[in-house]
Amino acid sequence: MPTGDVLGLPVIRLNSNDRLHVSFDEITPDIVRTLEYRFVLANADWTPSDLRPIQYITGINRFQIDDISFSINTIAEYTHYRFSFPDERTRFLVSGNFKCEIFDANDPETVLLTIHFFVTEEVVAINANVIPPRRVELRRTHQQLEFDITPRGFDISQPHRNLTVLVQQNRRTDNVRRVQPQHISGRTLRFADSQELIFEGGNEFRNFDTQFLTFHGRGVGNITMLHDQFLVQLLPDESRARGTFMDNGDINGRYVVRADRRQNPSIEAEYTLVEFSLFTNFLGEHRTVHVFGELTNWAIDESSQMEYDFVNSRYVKRLFLKQGWYDYQYVVFDRRTQTVDITHFEGSHQLTRNNYTIYVYYRGMSDRHDRLIGVTTIRANE
Repeated sequence: MPTGDVLGLPVIRLNSNDRLHVSFDEITPDIVRTLEYRFVLANADWTPSDLRPIQYITGINRFQIDDISFSINTIAEYTHYRFSFPDERTRFLVSGNFKCEIFDANDPETVLLTIHFFVTEEVVAINANVIPPRRVELRRTHQQLEFDITPRGFDISQPHRNLTVLVQQNRRTDNVRRVQPQHISGRTLRFADSQELIFEGGNEFRNFDTQFLTFHGRGVGNITMLHDQFLVQLLPDESRARGTFMDNGDINGRYVVRADRRQNPSIEAEYTLVEFSLFTNFLGEHRTVHVFGELTNWAIDESSQMEYDFVNSRYVKRLFLKQGWYDYQYVVFDRRTQTVDITHFEGSHQLTRNNYTIYVYYRGMSDRHDRLIGVTTIRANE
């Protein structure tokens, strides 16, 4: 996360004093490993770039994590790791997409955790708006993005060839769009009136609060002990597809660790087994239901997939989560078409307060990777 902004986009401005802070836990009561990290430069599509580490970072590209703490008075024992970058040991030499790969010092080829972040040059101005779609039949359910890109002391030659512009709704990785300018006026590129700029509005995220374990927080139905760990059963969920829009104050699919009456939740918060229940008919073998959001790393795989309980006519999933506030939704994945449907259980509304992030990449004739020359995030219906 950026300094002072737990929900901010992980962006560093090139040649600035910006820093990102990383923290994570390992559930290892008896073993403390020596963990290290390295940086990998990627292209706009997150494939590895052609540059060698010496060309995109100073220093030796291998750093040990020294800030290690142990959980205090928790049932689930864990080790908490923290580090920040860049620091006095290193400096990024180019802009672009970066991966921070964390690994055991004794097994550097096995990546345990990957963190994505961005280094930007900020040589373009991005002026963006979210508007109701111009197509009348979509105005109640969809949102349309329009924006201008204007260089600042930078020449964008052959924009249709050298420029890559991506748009992302919230932090989802399944619906990133690549868009082309529709108009060029002088030095300004205009992006509007394109089907690729029209998104389903979806719905505000559902949420729950487990910072309290002595009474029920928001969205919590029951708290019990199961095999020496807390089992938090959320209130039963149902489809919202036909419901009216309600602004319930979400954080667009993110989560924040916090624990009641704990001075340092990083090492004093409990891990709990959280049970999700969605009461609905079985959708069949070719469609799967997933708990969706940052709590499952926006993944559509077995880690987020729910199982159907035929006895009680519901989909069920249990996740091992640290105490805090969590946003989530239920999405449907069609195995035949390989598509994600976020509206099946959640509905879609033009009034939803989604975040949209615009990434502007440039690769000139002499460049060997995609430079990130601008990025901005705007919020719909603010």
